Amino acid sequence: MIKISKTIKLDRTVLFLFLILIVLVVTTVLLVIGLNENQVAKSLETDSVVKTLFVIEQNGIPVEIAVLAYYPETGRSAMFDIPGDFGKIIQSLERVDRIDVLYRNGRIFEFKKEIEEIMRLSIPFYITMDVEGLRRITDLLGGLEIFIPEPVDFVDDSGVRVLLPKGNVLLDGEKLVTYLLYDNPDEYIPTGENRKQQTVISLLKALNKNSAKILKRPFYQVLEKNVKSNISGEDLHSLFQYLVNIDGERLIPQGVTGTYREVDGQMLLFPDRDGETFREIINQSFIELVATGEVDYERIYAIEVLNGTDIQNLARNCGNIYQSFGFDVVRVANASEQNYENTVVIDHISENPMAQVIAQLIRCERVVSPGVDEDLSQTEGIYWENSGYSVDFTIILGRDFNGRYVRN
Repeated sequence: MIKISKTIKLDRTVLFLFLILIVLVVTTVLLVIGLNENQVAKSLETDSVVKTLFVIEQNGIPVEIAVLAYYPETGRSAMFDIPGDFGKIIQSLERVDRIDVLYRNGRIFEFKKEIEEIMRLSIPFYITMDVEGLRRITDLLGGLEIFIPEPVDFVDDSGVRVLLPKGNVLLDGEKLVTYLLYDNPDEYIPTGENRKQQTVISLLKALNKNSAKILKRPFYQVLEKNVKSNISGEDLHSLFQYLVNIDGERLIPQGVTGTYREVDGQMLLFPDRDGETFREIINQSFIELVATGEVDYERIYAIEVLNGTDIQNLARNCGNIYQSFGFDVVRVANASEQNYENTVVIDHISENPMAQVIAQLIRCERVVSPGVDEDLSQTEGIYWENSGYSVDFTIILGRDFNGRYVRN
């Protein structure tokens, strides 16, 4: 009896250790699979706009801060300029300070988080480069073409006189960095900011022009070596595959307007209406990324998203998609019936071009209007929802919606 008991106890111990080993193996396999999953592709599963924080720095201090947005479906892009002296309450520091103070302290993830709060956007990726990296990449691209509105004539810190003519000028890496960094006390602040924005736009133009070669070795190796990011390897290469498609010729940077005030001995820019004006510009820009045809961008459209199936969280996930594009999602709920096979967009304004934009975002081909398509309630089982909410569009999700797109 004693020997049997010991044997059973030993067998249970071996079984327990074996189960632990299996758990460890499975966890390791899942971890490897997760690490191998392309982070850019994964991000696009829930957010179809590629958003990247882009920073040019010198000695750890941002010279230019921009957020780039690219929508692959239409090939359109947007750029939002964030001044380093943007003033706000920095939560982690518990004080009012300039936005770039976190970056200066090497806390780039907190810095990105503060910018996400300003814009009320999720920004999955960041790319940074120092001015030396910018110089090398500029030379790799054969120089950057910059429009100089007024002739530049000054003596730099080393005593060398710098002369740059007015007009479109092709600058090599050294001259570009000099132009970017030169300090003119008589220069109007917006002029200096425009100079930095134009540097980023010129870089994007050159990347687009040279996209065929810049993504291939050995050119890409030089590009990759001179940037830092929160992703690497194939993930970073995938991100650049999108960024090189940005058409810098059509890119108009959107900036922050506000008032400068002195706080603790430094001048900070406080945005108009606590940043609401800037966020309205962002929302409008995102709608323009996806819009086709004549659309009234000035109006904020109200949407309700209803789940016409018994699949959990379908409406909430879809609502998040539309919120990321700046739409006002006023209601997320279940439809009166949960037997919808096909997703439909109901246009309460009647034949408004924005209805097609809204449908396009989830690749829905069914757009109907009350009063115009009333007979569809009989032939296709559409129920004209009337919840009492004042909305412009109702999206009823069917079983053909996979959480991001309608499967046509």
